[in-house]
Amino acid sequence: MGSLATLFIPERQDPVRHAPFLIFLCSVILLFSPAPVRAQTNANIASQFNLLDAVRATLTSDPVIKLEEKNVKLSRGILQQASGQFDTTLRAAVERSRDYQAFLAPGTPNVFTRFRQDDTAYRVSADKQLRSGILLSPGIEFDRLADNTGQDTLNRGSLNFLIQVPLARGLGAKATAAAERAARLDWEASNLNLRHTLSLRVFNTTVAYWNYVAASQRLKIIGDSEKRAERLVAQVQALVKADEQPEAELDQLIANFANTTASRLSAEQALMEARNQLGISIGTPFAEIFKIALPSDRLPEYKADLLPPETDVQKLCSLALTHRQDIAAAAKSQQSAAALVTAAKNGLKPRVDLTLKGGYAGAEGGSRSSQFFTPFGENIQGANGFAGLSFEFPPANNSARGIYAQREAIYESSVIRTQELTRSTQADVYVGLERLRSGAQQLGKSLQATQLYDKAVVNEKVKLSLSTATIIDVLTLEDRLTAASLNYISAQNDYSTAVVRLRFLTGTILTETNNVQSLNLESLTTIPKFE
Repeated sequence: MGSLATLFIPERQDPVRHAPFLIFLCSVILLFSPAPVRAQTNANIASQFNLLDAVRATLTSDPVIKLEEKNVKLSRGILQQASGQFDTTLRAAVERSRDYQAFLAPGTPNVFTRFRQDDTAYRVSADKQLRSGILLSPGIEFDRLADNTGQDTLNRGSLNFLIQVPLARGLGAKATAAAERAARLDWEASNLNLRHTLSLRVFNTTVAYWNYVAASQRLKIIGDSEKRAERLVAQVQALVKADEQPEAELDQLIANFANTTASRLSAEQALMEARNQLGISIGTPFAEIFKIALPSDRLPEYKADLLPPETDVQKLCSLALTHRQDIAAAAKSQQSAAALVTAAKNGLKPRVDLTLKGGYAGAEGGSRSSQFFTPFGENIQGANGFAGLSFEFPPANNSARGIYAQREAIYESSVIRTQELTRSTQADVYVGLERLRSGAQQLGKSLQATQLYDKAVVNEKVKLSLSTATIIDVLTLEDRLTAASLNYISAQNDYSTAVVRLRFLTGTILTETNNVQSLNLESLTTIPKFE
């Protein structure tokens, strides 16, 4: 978890390039190819707005991704705060005091004299909490005592080293460092959630883009149908004026023209809504949403090998459980909760601390400045030592018991969430695969219907030229051809969406090799590969 990261998206024709994904730092660094990112606002590339342009814009501007990056930064700060428990703390103090007291002078009853004592002290110490729970605290102290009795100034120096060992509560890294370990696991989970959010937002953008493509193609088909209906009305009106066609034929054609115009208006509205949804998905400012160019990609055509027959749902489920970043994040959160349960259980124990302190002290007389710091080597009488044992335990211990109950409930909830996410993911993969299979079949049947209706329209026009069919017959078949073409577009859109949905469900929109993430067009338009 300690490498820097970038996410690289190649141009449409470029080979796949890889770069590490950001984990150790708290936000994603996006390196793109030289093409401008804000395709929707650049007139030079307005006609080249494609799927990868939309994905780049999403990774750059999407507010949901930015919020998730802030969550990573927040969890990193919490980890840093938790690690501060084990920082070395330095302490220093300088003290100066003057004390006046009255005392009886020797040999002079009831005669008091004033006694003045000056005390100058300097102390330096350091505290270090080890993750094992042991506290280390070395320190040195200088002290100078002077008075008005005429005695020599006393300089004292001492060196001591204190060790405090918890014998029950607080002993061991699982208890003492639980908060730090939990914070680290939460930070790792936030990075995994960021990866999952990236996949989710790319998935949403891809779906919105294909909807935009489908709306654009529907509008073209309906617009062509409206133009044909308009031309047919004009032609029949001319024939009616020439008394070559009955006027009754014209009413049906005008009604058909009005109906196609209404359909065209509805298709324009649908295109506007699809553009708006795409703009929201990629984080485009409101004023720029309606400047998004028409898509340059086409929906995929039907092929016989769209879904390999050997596709195994169990293998796809295994792929999902291995690559889904939200499942990995849930597992990290579960481990974090378990660490805090261990610490809370340790809090039920009594506090029994062993304190050991050792050192020595020296003394020297004299008022010179240098003598303030030299008593360590003079008049040392031996080593000093101290040992103490302290005990603390509230009989009811309600605070510790309450914390333990809370931590245990949080852990059990995290286990349930992880299990439920795993179960629902497997079920979603199964449904996603079936949707892909059904989509491939519908795509083939829709294409077949479109091709057959196209032939039927050609044949009906031949029959019309031979006067064995009417204009209404041709019009009816053209309407059916239009409906079949629209159904084919819907089938193409459904299949494209099913492909990227299966990619998302299996966690393979972003692929990883040796802690390296990559994303290209193939990751969004082909079914996941697995062994």
